Amino acid sequence: LALGDSVAFGHNPFADRSKIANFNGYPTLIQKAVGSRLEVINPSCVGESSGSFIDRSAPDNGCANWRSSGSAMHVAYASASQSQLAFALDILRRKGSAVKAVTLGIGANDILMLSNECAVDPAKYNECVFGRIQGVIGAAAGNAAKIIGAIRQVYRGPLAFVTYHTANYDPASLDRLAIESLNNGLKQAVAAVKGDDENLFIADAFAELEQASAANNGDACAAGLVIPRPDGAGCDFHPSLNGQREYVEALAKVAMPRR
Repeated sequence: LALGDSVAFGHNPFADRSKIANFNGYPTLIQKAVGSRLEVINPSCVGESSGSFIDRSAPDNGCANWRSSGSAMHVAYASASQSQLAFALDILRRKGSAVKAVTLGIGANDILMLSNECAVDPAKYNECVFGRIQGVIGAAAGNAAKIIGAIRQVYRGPLAFVTYHTANYDPASLDRLAIESLNNGLKQAVAAVKGDDENLFIADAFAELEQASAANNGDACAAGLVIPRPDGAGCDFHPSLNGQREYVEALAKVAMPRR
């Protein structure tokens, strides 16, 4: 069961959004590697925030629009109001011990929503972001803890929280600073709820893509790990297929299904 946002979804912003075959995230790569021996259920949604994951009426970064517009999804939700958490809990209750693993990656859209809000006044953008980012990260971490707690009420098998990559691993990059801060906040939330839970893991995709981009001085675009723009002007921040493979490697290191 693969839960999350556009990363798990395999979003490509330059692809036809009506065709699900255009969207291949790490859950799809795992499915292709394992074959029919493992069913992958992927309710992830482009633009899902940590709040909307829990409550469909909460603000998001485009998931509600994606679902309501008839854009391609990997699964069919029961209704427009069903949240991803509600979908996940229903699957876990119905399938029980047949569920071999759960992955969860959530929180990046909370930062992107903040960026969009602050961009309204470009002159005060940095002041706005730096003044609010810790509060946004704290809220995302709190929501992540709630999600894990809800899942653990019905499922005690392997659960991996997946960290996020950045397109620029330069230590001076503001993008790296924001994503690294988010990842640290999310990892602290996981640690706080872990206790003696030996089946709760952190899959460090941030570290995997950092290592894979090292030969290109931390430039994930030059390393082919994020999706190139059709006009040749750099890259989008979403992972390419090669980037998604690094997510699979991060999951493999915490003993999630791969082969």
